Amino acid sequence: RTGHVTVKDKAGKAAPKTLTFVQEAQSREWKARRIMERVYEAWGAREWKNEPWIPGENWPGFYYDYQTQAGYFWTYDFGITREMPECIGELGDLLGEIHIRADPGLTGTLPDSFRKLTGLRRVSIQLTGMTSIPDVFGDMKQLKELFIATNRSMAGPLPKHINSPVLENLLFAECMFSGEIPDTWAPYIGIAKVFGNCLGGKISQLLHNADEVKAFVQNSNLWQQTGYGFDISDLD
Repeated sequence: RTGHVTVKDKAGKAAPKTLTFVQEAQSREWKARRIMERVYEAWGAREWKNEPWIPGENWPGFYYDYQTQAGYFWTYDFGITREMPECIGELGDLLGEIHIRADPGLTGTLPDSFRKLTGLRRVSIQLTGMTSIPDVFGDMKQLKELFIATNRSMAGPLPKHINSPVLENLLFAECMFSGEIPDTWAPYIGIAKVFGNCLGGKISQLLHNADEVKAFVQNSNLWQQTGYGFDISDLD
């Protein structure tokens, strides 16, 4: 809609100009909350044991920050069941952070639409029943923290494409990830923490100097589950 505002002084005299404004039909917050309603329904949030969702009354775990113009979603032992729904990707750049912890009823993997969450700055998924993590982080240029830990059923390869120039914390630990560390992780090898998995292969192509070797070892990355580990025979 379009509106007009006329400014007057104390004597009631109109200013020489009238301000005109155009208001969008949907604000960012309104759109984010409408999509979150669909996420709640897909996750059976009306039956959550910790904080059940009551439509029109509460928003368990969800907060919209007017300063950053983004939503934030945290759960801790809420009782999430099923898989993460495809509709979560419709949040696009409206979601700034997502943190899911201690919800073993969350199963499956991330939907392909998760790659559309380009506004994400922090992602953490811990102690869930999820079984894998797909390669969906490549377009998240604002990502500062990617924290995947202690998901005991989470297996398969590490995601290959992580392209954030502001990444500060990269952790995929104490899961069941297998294979090698992707060569595309080379820019982040100094901050990568991948201990407690089923990883292996040579890492000499990733570690180019003594400082990188030292950082890799200090991050406990040589510790993998029994029967697995990196080949360091060609490292000086």
